[in-house]
Amino acid sequence: MKYDSLLVRYNELLLNHINYQKGIEASQKAFELSDQNTKDFIRVAEIDNKVIRRKKLQVVWQKVKAPVLGMALFYLGNRSVSWGISF
Repeated sequence: MKYDSLLVRYNELLLNHINYQKGIEASQKAFELSDQNTKDFIRVAEIDNKVIRRKKLQVVWQKVKAPVLGMALFYLGNRSVSWGISF
């Protein structure tokens, strides 16, 4: 079940029905806590997205690394011949 601040506030009001003001204060505290938790959840989601992007980039680089290095060596070999460098 999702953490629902409205449900928490309602339950606090029911539990503290003897003193209405105590219930309001408790529900406001619960609401503030839920707002703080929401900000933390957003940060966690942003970090997770960064990790996922990084992992995807690693997978792509593993697949592309060999052809890119091969093309670079082929290009450098052709340039060295055109510059007159022999091995």
